[in-house]
Amino acid sequence: MMDERLRELELRQRSLVMRSELQRRAIAGEGADIAERLGGVESKVSLARQLLSLPALGIGAAILLAVVGPVRAIRLASRALVVLTVARRAVRLVGTFAAGRRPAAGDSPAPASRRD
Repeated sequence: MMDERLRELELRQRSLVMRSELQRRAIAGEGADIAERLGGVESKVSLARQLLSLPALGIGAAILLAVVGPVRAIRLASRALVVLTVARRAVRLVGTFAAGRRPAAGDSPAPASRRD
């Protein structure tokens, strides 16, 4: 009877340890995802700080705000951000295609076309 209870307790302990390990792994995975997202946010905050440290940019933004009004200024800024994002992605895409066309170091150039 005591042996049976001891086995039950050992089985329960193993089950709890395994469950705990699975939970640790899940939490670690979530932590990595959160850290990755925060890394992106941190870089954007850093960029915003750099831009705000430029006095000419601040003055230009204030003039734009005064001339076109807050609603239009926000609309223009959001459109500019969309254009900037698309341009960055396009440049990255073009760079990827350009890198794919270059022959690797040590490769012979493409053979000349045959004339039959």
